[in-house]
Amino acid sequence: MHSNASPLELWYNGLINKSIDELSILDISRMLRQGVLLDMAMTKAMDILISNPFEGEIYDGDLLKQVIRALKSKKVF
Repeated sequence: MHSNASPLELWYNGLINKSIDELSILDISRMLRQGVLLDMAMTKAMDILISNPFEGEIYDGDLLKQVIRALKSKKVF
């Protein structure tokens, strides 16, 4: 890995080695925003939102907003 890799590249390189159970709210939100591994992100997001629909890394409800945005963009399902 290059020392001049961007934070996004560093995150992605770490992400590809994680299992779905290891994903954080930040990972899931970023996956949805970046359009990366969306099936995995949506599966985990739905599990989390069932328990707490107001979950979010940046603010309450952020995860739900990211899921809705991904659904509207028709990137998933």
